[in-house]
Amino acid sequence: MKVERVGLEKIKTVKNQVYKFRTKTLHGALMELSRLNQEKERLRAEVEILERRIKQIGNRLKEIGETEEWLYTFIRVSEEKQASLSTNGKKSPEISQDLSEMTIRY
Repeated sequence: MKVERVGLEKIKTVKNQVYKFRTKTLHGALMELSRLNQEKERLRAEVEILERRIKQIGNRLKEIGETEEWLYTFIRVSEEKQASLSTNGKKSPEISQDLSEMTIRY
């Protein structure tokens, strides 16, 4: 049995499918416009949500920074009190601003 060869015009590609689905009528064009407008509105709403979330994260980072500054001030005051009360003259180690972890013994 001989296999039938198909010409180049019979090759199915994505490009052919895209042209197949293009709107060819007024109603199809209106439906496509409606779909595009809905997608645009959805994306705008998503951008607004993300902008609000960015502001919330920025505010929280600001609060964390303020809390860290207050805690470092508290640590310095405690160190100064401890150093002044120390009778052997031994000074406690300095606390750096770039701490990421600390163990507190009490």
